[in-house]
Amino acid sequence: MEVGCRGTELLVGAEELVVLAEWDEPSDYQSWVESPVRARWGPAIDALSDTRHGDIYRLAQVPGPRIEG
Repeated sequence: MEVGCRGTELLVGAEELVVLAEWDEPSDYQSWVESPVRARWGPAIDALSDTRHGDIYRLAQVPGPRIEG
């Protein structure tokens, strides 16, 4: 696992793959984007997709523990 990465999840749909990742700081994610390890994965990632886009969201409020009723 990369420094600052809290976890990842791969969602597989019929037409789409979605990768969710939680990072401590935007700079931690940027370090991953620029890393040589990720660069080596680039061709394999590109081969899986005919489009590429990404959105970055910052949590305004961290969720608390789930309360069961």
